[in-house]
Amino acid sequence: MAKMRRTRIAPAPGRMNALPTPDGFISFSYRYYASSEKFGVADCTGAWFESLLERLRALSSLTPQELFSNRSPALRAHPIEFSCSSEPQGFAHLNHRLRGYEPYQFQLSKETGRVHGFFIDLIFYIVWLDPHHRLYS
Repeated sequence: MAKMRRTRIAPAPGRMNALPTPDGFISFSYRYYASSEKFGVADCTGAWFESLLERLRALSSLTPQELFSNRSPALRAHPIEFSCSSEPQGFAHLNHRLRGYEPYQFQLSKETGRVHGFFIDLIFYIVWLDPHHRLYS
């Protein structure tokens, strides 16, 4: 049996070809993403995922302030009022410090649900994907 060679996972310092994130623009993280039966995507089509990626790409060219001040009915970006939702405890699975950040949502398109999460600096942490708009049902 042949020996397995040890390979380097990360490129050598100075050899990264990725461009740095532009200062001031939104980026996205799934670090705190929580899938569940209510907020899951198992029954979503490829077209739904394509609309998700397109929306994230479009929003990554905005600053958080531009997103907060955007009143477009196509985006419907606004803070979440958990007390008026089907999840009055909010992001209860997150620790107390993370629950202290203002929850926010935006829609993918009129019929394709919402994305829920929160900002820390320029990063929007996606917590729930809500393709069936169940947070307010």
